[in-house]
Parts: sequence; C-alpha cells; structure tokens
Amino acid sequence: MQRGNAVAQAVIGALALLAPGIAPAQIDSPSVPSMLATALLSGTRSAGIMNEARYVVGTLPAGWPIGISPAAPATVVGGMINGHHLIVVFADTTRRFLERYFTLLEQNGWKSHTLPASTIESSGFQSTGWSNDGLFCRDSAGVTALPVAGAATGALVHVMYRASDARCFPPAPRVVARLVDEPLKFPVLKPPKSSRFPSFGGSSSAGDVSTRVRLIDSTLGSAAIVAHYAKQLVEAGWTAGTFQESYTDLFASQAFDACDTTGRHWTGTLSVVSTRANRDVSITMWLDERP
Repeated sequence: MQRGNAVAQAVIGALALLAPGIAPAQIDSPSVPSMLATALLSGTRSAGIMNEARYVVGTLPAGWPIGISPAAPATVVGGMINGHHLIVVFADTTRRFLERYFTLLEQNGWKSHTLPASTIESSGFQSTGWSNDGLFCRDSAGVTALPVAGAATGALVHVMYRASDARCFPPAPRVVARLVDEPLKFPVLKPPKSSRFPSFGGSSSAGDVSTRVRLIDSTLGSAAIVAHYAKQLVEAGWTAGTFQESYTDLFASQAFDACDTTGRHWTGTLSVVSTRANRDVSITMWLDERP
C-alpha cells in the first residue's frame, strides 16, 4: 500500500508539472489522482464512463496490446478499463509523442483511418495523411491518440484502444461537395503528419479560385506549414515566388504562379494564419488577363 501511495504521489507530481492547466476532476477514490482521472476522461464523450471504470496508476491496464505500447522516453501516467475500452495517458517531455506513436502503429500493421478516395475531393487539400481524428485501424480494432486538452503542448497524450471499433468498418458512401468545372485545378495536397484535419472547402468563379483548410496542429508554425505545402505545389509544376513571414510566426505566405490546362496564366498566394492550436491554410489564385 505504501508503494502504491508513492506511485500515486509521483504521478501527481508529473501531472502538475506537465499539465498545469488541467482542472482536477471530482473523484471519490483517494488512490487515483484527480488530475489523472481528468486526463483519462479528456478524450471521452461521456462523463458517465467514469462511474463504471477501473483505474490503474503508473502502469498499463490489463489487456493492453503489446504492439501499441510506445518506447522511452514516453512513460505511462495511468489508465482505465471500461468494458471494451482501454485508455492510457502517456507523458512525453520531448513533445513529439504523436509523430513517433503513429509511426509505431504503422510499423505494427495499423492503418490510418481515412475516407475512401471516392468520397473526398479530387484536388486541393486532402485528409489522406494520418487520420484527422487520430484513429488507426487494424481489422475491426481501433486506436485513437489525441493530446490531452489543457495540458502543456504535446506533454500528455490520451490513447484509447477498442477491440471492436465501428469506425474501422467500411463507411457508407457519402457525397462531398466538389469544385465544379474549376478553371484551375489544384494539385492533391496532403497535410503534415502532425496535423488533424477537421474541415476544408473551396470556391471558384470565372476569374479566381480558392481552396482552404483548418488544421489542428500545435507543433508546426505558419512558416513550416507553408513550406510543407509549397514543396507539393512546386513538385506539381507550380512556380514559387516571394516568401513572407511575420516576426512571431503567426502568419506566413508564399506567392505562386501556375498555368491551367488551356495554358492560361494564374497568380496568387499560399498563406497560413496561426492561432493557439489552429492553422488556417488557404490558396487563392487569380487569372492573369494581361496580354
């Protein structure tokens, strides 16, 4: 019992250091640090899960698959078991947990959950990189990895394992709005591996065309995201122009020139505006009607 208390105290200290912004949850059991419970529940949609859960502190819950356990320097803060759901909170002082963890999952046969090619746009920003909601599938099982809300950036990560995850079964066909007869077709643009991808869109008219996306990414700044997409545009045959960046990296842009299939010349800008966790990315191109 004394050893368990020591582990709990160590976990409390780690949580306080890594996650100063997390408000402690109200929990009856004195053996489970309230901040750990809050972190465990951060990725769930129902607080009612707490009433049925069995908690562990400083170790993995029983039944946690070996192939989804990260290596050092990541450490186990604690976990819980709730029916077929196993949840673990990992700490990583390097703040690079997600990138390394997604690579580990891929090496062990897990695949990022993405929509079939027939259900996404044929050009512009795509969600064909790592899963936007942090979900990886292997057969019918699912693993979801997301940062703990309120924790220091990248310090704590909430990982949930489901032996049977409905999202890992083939989805029903759905229709996604496309840019119809766009005068300039954007190349397929894949997001950074560290980004989640909640929304995208676009518009076009006779003299301009645009595409945009909002990324959730607290690891890459505006300039890095511009560089990521600029590389893909150049590889697709676009010509890069002047690069601009704000002093605080809250904004960055890159000018571009491109030609459509009829040989007409277009000019415009790739730009990124950063807030605390969101990265708003847009490309707007205008038809150059000069002789």
